[in-house]
Amino acid sequence: MLRSCVARPHFGLRVSRQQSIKRLFSMRWSEWQGFKWHYRQSQLQVRRKCRVHLVRHSQELISQTEVEIDAGSLSIYPLQEQDERGTAILLTRAFSHTKDGRGFREIRQYVHEMLKSPPDGVMLVARLTPTDLSEIQLGKTSLVVGLAALSFNSATREQMPTLQPPDKAAYLSNIAVEPRYRRKGIASALLKVCEQVTQDALLNRLYLHARVADVGAQTFYRNAGYLEEGRDGSLNAMWHRISPRVLLCKALPVID
Repeated sequence: MLRSCVARPHFGLRVSRQQSIKRLFSMRWSEWQGFKWHYRQSQLQVRRKCRVHLVRHSQELISQTEVEIDAGSLSIYPLQEQDERGTAILLTRAFSHTKDGRGFREIRQYVHEMLKSPPDGVMLVARLTPTDLSEIQLGKTSLVVGLAALSFNSATREQMPTLQPPDKAAYLSNIAVEPRYRRKGIASALLKVCEQVTQDALLNRLYLHARVADVGAQTFYRNAGYLEEGRDGSLNAMWHRISPRVLLCKALPVID
């Protein structure tokens, strides 16, 4: 009888400790859930501000980026409806000799979808007003000579079988220049604007791919400060039926 009297308080003490621990744990868990909720709301507000800022920047970019080159005056601005056809033709020609080339209709559809990509991405168009108007069709004063597509998350770019850039990082793709206007500073001007837009989107790293066989493109990007982060092996590229590529990245200064 004595043993049972001694055992009951001891058993009751153990239960009270378990209950107190459960209460403490549940209270901390609720506080943690509350913290997570407030943190997510703050992140959503930051993203909304970034998106609004990016849309405003895209709208202002038309009048802000004017570059003078030897061939004439170059304007770099976000893709407009009137640029769809010229941009699709340029992109089709640029990649027609590679394994990644696509037909004109497919590329035209891709360009049309890029009109809807802001603020998650943007296609930049380089339009040249040449000094010698005899270089373009009669009745026109300018022509599309370059383009570049920027993506700010994985939702606005295709899933890649190898060398996938981070989901929430800026990615530059499909940078192309009309063959007869190459080596005139157009690609460099496009690249600088892409880096500026990436910084304005509050991102500090810009990724891109270059084909292993395209030594000239790799040299161009390396001279601009891009460093190699990965490279496709021959067997891996053959397995996925793609051209071997190099993943390059540049760390950009953070804008306060």
